[in-house]
Amino acid sequence: MFVHSEVSRIKEEFSLQSEATYEIVRQRLDENDAVLAGIDSLLQSFPEADPSGLREYSHEMLARYPHIYMVELQPRVEAAQLDRFESWAKANIDAHFVVKDFGYGGERAWHAAKGRQVYYPITFMEPPAKAAHPVLGLDVYADSKFKAAIDQTITSGRPSVSAPFDLFEGGRAYLIFKAIYAHASASGDTTEQPADMPGVTEIATRVVSLLIYAGKFLGPGELAPATASLRIYLQGYRHDDPSGVIEQISARPKAAWERVVFPELVFSRTLPNASQPFVFETRRQVGTEVVRPLPTCLTLIGTFLILMLACAAYGDKIAARAAVRDAKRRLFGERERALVTLQAIADAVITLDSHGHVQFINPVAEKMFGIEHYQAVGKSVEDVVDIEFHLAHEASQNPFRKALANRTMVTLSDNSFVMRQDGQKMLIEGSVSPVFDQEGALTGVVGAMRDMGPVRKKAIEALLASEQRLKERQDELTHVARLHSMGEMASGIAHELNQPLSAILSYNQACVRLLHEDNPDFPAIEDAMRATTEQAKRAGDIIGRLRAFISKRPANVVSLDLRQAVANALELSEPWLGQSQAQVIVDSTPDELIVRADGVQIEQIVLNLIRNAVEATEHLPVDQRKIFLHLRVVDRSAVLAVRDSGPGITPQARAKLFLPFHTTKESGMGLGLSICQSIAESYGGSIVESSGDTPGADFRLILPLREEDGAAYANH
Repeated sequence: MFVHSEVSRIKEEFSLQSEATYEIVRQRLDENDAVLAGIDSLLQSFPEADPSGLREYSHEMLARYPHIYMVELQPRVEAAQLDRFESWAKANIDAHFVVKDFGYGGERAWHAAKGRQVYYPITFMEPPAKAAHPVLGLDVYADSKFKAAIDQTITSGRPSVSAPFDLFEGGRAYLIFKAIYAHASASGDTTEQPADMPGVTEIATRVVSLLIYAGKFLGPGELAPATASLRIYLQGYRHDDPSGVIEQISARPKAAWERVVFPELVFSRTLPNASQPFVFETRRQVGTEVVRPLPTCLTLIGTFLILMLACAAYGDKIAARAAVRDAKRRLFGERERALVTLQAIADAVITLDSHGHVQFINPVAEKMFGIEHYQAVGKSVEDVVDIEFHLAHEASQNPFRKALANRTMVTLSDNSFVMRQDGQKMLIEGSVSPVFDQEGALTGVVGAMRDMGPVRKKAIEALLASEQRLKERQDELTHVARLHSMGEMASGIAHELNQPLSAILSYNQACVRLLHEDNPDFPAIEDAMRATTEQAKRAGDIIGRLRAFISKRPANVVSLDLRQAVANALELSEPWLGQSQAQVIVDSTPDELIVRADGVQIEQIVLNLIRNAVEATEHLPVDQRKIFLHLRVVDRSAVLAVRDSGPGITPQARAKLFLPFHTTKESGMGLGLSICQSIAESYGGSIVESSGDTPGADFRLILPLREEDGAAYANH
């Protein structure tokens, strides 16, 4: 039990130490990327700059990061330009400069470069060590492991690493190459597309490389304990393949029986660096250290009293250590969760330091801004994010700079959009917030932005769908209203149909009687049959008009004469008018009143207004039941006024006249005027009640004239 507990303790301690060492190595790789990106930016921005500027920057970076052993620059030289290039190098770099090879296969001797299509000789080194001076002019392209890495960075445009190799002075190292795309080579000549790489439309004129000494990744206080081994190797190699190892620290060997009895602890994790794909691995073989020897037990017994006195202090110390370890674990866990969250969220996130330089962008931000993470890090925010504003009346300050200057959160305005690297505009929303340390000092800002294009598209689609559903419900409600009107007209319709049917019966009986006479009167029989036909057509017309009125169909907008719609409505309302004995007086302009609308729906409005007028006068004496219909043109609109001689509309009822489900009738639905108002508004018109001093109600249907007719009236 004691051994198991000790093994668990050692395992936990090993995991914490491995995690800490892993973080240090990961930070070293990120430092390599940052230095390489800085050199890349310097050479891209100032391709013809004096080498002293590059040397000064490189010297500063080498002093800051000891594991970066050397910075080198290799221009691309075509075979046809070799002689002219060497002449230029002798005049500008070194009088004895010559492009040369080195015997990598154990020969270890310098000799003139062999003939090949392309050379990448070293023309710049920092530090310019005297012992390394002969390396000037070395064609690194002659070595297969360097050639593969150079070809990869030229093809992809991204940094690439070489296979690991041994340094002359001992230790393992590797080279990071980055192609530099410019218009002029180191010698000042324009580089044409070479024949050795067909299909490549953009060729690097130079390659910058960092020589990384992996043995200096860890400082004296950062090395793994002697009981643990460390191995960092290139992905694609087995962990025990020495050719892929860039750094290896071996632990003190254990006896064979210990390796059989006790477990081996292994910590292996791939380093999250795209340009330096390495695997970090530590191992520790547990041994007899987990077993307490007998003398120790006797000593513990002898010092029991002393330990009892120190127990409280020792417990506090253990608790403090546990608290520190727990805090470190929580901090690391929170950092990992935050990083995963930033990578997974749908918003674009970008962080800047206090000087406005990019520190981090997540994948969504890479897609939004059209730039990759390694290209954005270290650049000014203006070079990465171009935020502009639609219909801006004055120049607006960059929100990132504004947040840095004011030390407050800045919310992007509704008219903000990002201008991508490819020229596309992306409507965005979001904010920029400052970040402070424990002392309240500003350390940078964090910006979060969201592409509003999909949101706007979904909102428009939802609005259109809602409008379509509303129109369908309105059509159904209109159809129900027409059916309700026909139900109320049922008795009158029955009476209207009964007349032609009774006439048909009478004519047929007369024909039968005439045919049974000795001398049939065929002219009389023919007249009776013709009358029968006319009455049948009359009944068919009545039924046809009813079917057209109550049929459920989509609106058919056509050019319609409002006078004809009124005439059709009067025919449909004949049963009401006949039963009520109301006198209808029509006053119409002789001009056509052409509007754009559906004929059935307009007839429904007119029929509803006539029915309301009939019901308003049904309690009056017969000689006082009058309905007035006036048709005229007013301000490019066709106006139908329906006025009755009834008691009129009270002020209380007028306030709720067009509200749905409001009615003053005992059996009314309260939908007639509301539906009629909706129909009129759908064609750009309206229905108003304009009763004045005259008795009765006065409703007016107003519809815009057809465009060409309205223009003609305006010219009059």
